Formats: sequence, structure tokens, C-alpha cells
Amino acid sequence: EQHRMMSDDVRKRILQHGRRAKREQAETIQAPTAPTALSFPIGLQIKDPMTRLREEAVRRLLERGVLRTENLITALLQIAPEDYMQEQSARELLGQIAARTAHTEPILSLQSLAMALEALEPADGDRIANLSHHTAYTAAVLAELVGPEGAVMSTAAVGWGEARRIRKSWTQYPQTTLKRGDPTVGDKDDDSVDRMLIGGCLPRLPKSLRMQLDAKEGRAVAFLGPRFRAQDLVRIVRRQEEFEEQLIARAQVPILSGKNGWLQESTPA
Repeated sequence: EQHRMMSDDVRKRILQHGRRAKREQAETIQAPTAPTALSFPIGLQIKDPMTRLREEAVRRLLERGVLRTENLITALLQIAPEDYMQEQSARELLGQIAARTAHTEPILSLQSLAMALEALEPADGDRIANLSHHTAYTAAVLAELVGPEGAVMSTAAVGWGEARRIRKSWTQYPQTTLKRGDPTVGDKDDDSVDRMLIGGCLPRLPKSLRMQLDAKEGRAVAFLGPRFRAQDLVRIVRRQEEFEEQLIARAQVPILSGKNGWLQESTPA
């Protein structure tokens, strides 16, 4: 009788929490440093140089124990970053080009992104706010993880031309949207989100972004700290008006500019 009287929204949310709890339970049984067994081989397309770079980068992350979730591993193997950014940037992301030195803007590496996505733990049907460097690529990976019933809502400080290019690259992902605006503020007009990925450095996570998380186990993953030194990768879980923070790792990523970022920049016209 309770099941029959539930609204569709409540029923869907309970099922999402159940799937997430089942996955988390399975991951706690597996040792965090144990290599992840894949149901498919790596190296089927070694003739293509960019595919080879992508597979080598994923293999390194598997060997280091960074990647543990098979659907994330599959998404990183299948989605070509060069389809969503310039090839130079894709090579930087995949680690072919060495990290830059102090007092220059660091590179967002695949390892940093993978650590953030593992901590975020997106599930089927999740609504995710994407506030990241490499907006188009990160959103494509998130779209694979949440499936066709989910939603990935990106906010980026880009011009009209770049916004058109990004939206065009998402042809196969109708669950993705892009708003031109300040990524350090997010989309205040949107409903609450199940997950929030902040794939760039902020001095701290502002209250305006915290309050956009769903009051029942909404989760944000963010890089917080100084501009030119390693930052804390932090997971923040909201339970009503309480926020629980957990330090996941240390990394160095590019900063996000905007009202709550290290640099104050206005939205492009």
C-alpha cells in the first residue's frame, strides 16, 4: 500500500539510493589498492595514437589503484577527450605532456579528474551540476555515468561561439545542458542537485553552492586550497542543514575564476 501511494519522484529517489548503497557496499568489500578486474581487454585499437594514449593513461590509473569502478573505467576508455577539446589539451590531460612548473597554471590531469569522479560516485538517474575545466569532456563522461534518465547541467564562463561548439559536441548526450555564467556561483535558478563536481580550484566552497545540494545526501566534490600549491580534494555531503567534509586526496588543478574563485572575472558577453 505504501508503494502504491508513493509519488513517482519519491519512488525514483529511493531506488537511486538503493542502487548507490549496493554499489558502495560492494566497493567496501574490495580492497582499495586491489587491481580492478575488467570484463573486456585494453589494447584493441593500438594503431590509433590518441586511443593508445588514452588506454595507457587508464592502465596507469588502474595500476595505481586510482580507478575502482568499472562503469567509470569504461567511460574513460570509450570517450575520446580530443573530441571535446584541442589535441594539445587532450595530450596534457592524458599525461603525455609533463605538468607545468610553479607559478604557472597547472594542468588538469586525468588522475585528478578520476579521483574526483570516484569520490563523487554518480549513479543512474542522478542530477549533476558540472562546474569544471574541460567542461565538454567532463560532462560527456558524467552523462555516460548517469545514463539517459539522469541530467548533467554545466555552467561555464564561455562566449557564444564556444557555447555552440560545446553543445554541438554533445549530440549523443541529450541529457546534458550548458548555461553561460559564473561556474563559481552555479545555477541558482535550477532545482537542487544530487551531485556537484567542481573540477577546478576554489579558495573554499561557498554557501551558495552548498545550498544547491539536495538536502538528503546531496554530495559535492571540490578542489579547495591555494592557487600555486597542491589543493585538498574534498567530499562534502549535505544532510539537511549539516555538512560533513572528508579529505580524499591532494592534487593540483587549474583555478576556477569568478565571484567565489581566485580571480574575479565577469561572464563573457
